Amino acid sequence: MTISHPPVSRRARTAVAICLATVAAVTTACSSPSGGGGDGATRTVTLSVSTGPNSPAGIEAAKFAELATGYTGGKIKFRLLLQGQLGDATSILQGLQANTSQFFTTGVADAVVPAMDVMFLPYMFASQRSGFEAARSDFARTHIWDAFEQKGLKVIGFVDNGGYAGLVCSKKVDSLAAFEGLRIRDANPKVGDDIYKALRTNPTPIGLNEVFTSMSTHVIDCVETAPPTVVSLKLNETADYYIDPRFTLYIIPMLVSKQFWDSLSPDLQQAVQRASDEAQESQFATEAGFYQSGLDSLEKLGMTIVRPSKTELQPALQGVYESFKKREGIGADLVDGMVGAAKTTNDQFPSD
Repeated sequence: MTISHPPVSRRARTAVAICLATVAAVTTACSSPSGGGGDGATRTVTLSVSTGPNSPAGIEAAKFAELATGYTGGKIKFRLLLQGQLGDATSILQGLQANTSQFFTTGVADAVVPAMDVMFLPYMFASQRSGFEAARSDFARTHIWDAFEQKGLKVIGFVDNGGYAGLVCSKKVDSLAAFEGLRIRDANPKVGDDIYKALRTNPTPIGLNEVFTSMSTHVIDCVETAPPTVVSLKLNETADYYIDPRFTLYIIPMLVSKQFWDSLSPDLQQAVQRASDEAQESQFATEAGFYQSGLDSLEKLGMTIVRPSKTELQPALQGVYESFKKREGIGADLVDGMVGAAKTTNDQFPSD
């Protein structure tokens, strides 16, 4: 899913500018081929992000690149490619598998490992931190993320790409009954269709470049997106309401080419992993505030934030769990195990 973001605070913009300047400076000095050379050689690698520099993913990617360059003593330096500069997600994933590109954050990695979709079950996580800790649990690693290695990829961390999924709507949707009959363009049909059908809506496939016109002409009633995308697509000009049910989190993996990873010495692998872990922790410290600031920006634009009752909606969505248990590549054991992992992290992090 492609998510763009509005400007953040001056402090955040400054931090990103420093990170990007650091990455640009070290990249200019590099001459070794991408992914080539031994441990004594400098390697220039690509780091692709589908969003812009001021997005949560863009901020974390810049921080990761800065840290990894430092911790490897300059042996690995990064070309940071934003907003699809290297192509679409499918071509970049293929590039990682062939080691023609090296690092990528993406929300459509379920095309490679369908089990990843279990992370998007509705209301599974009590907070953003709970979702990330569950993603990093031993159960998730052994039952979801390790499967990427069989596909030529490796997961070294996670990015929150915009907080919770919400809805821009032309109607006030404040109850279960209000969802019935709505025509909704969901961001990830592999997950969203089951959720919205359970709410008796009509999921409607619309290309992202057609969303503004489709909302303006009432071809659809709602668009699933994170708050920042509302501004970038000017959807606030087409609708008065932002529905904030907090069904699912935008949790996406940081992927690395397994060929490239295996070519690194244990010391370099450890340095890159350390950079990923620290970049995640840096993002965790600010992410909840970033999401809320996105909602605040919508209110300043005149939109009304509507929060339907979780108590009312959650029972209607229990059937989604049963549907996922029957899916090829997921199954009951994976769903039940992930729910168990989420219960543990929900107890530790019960709210944002």
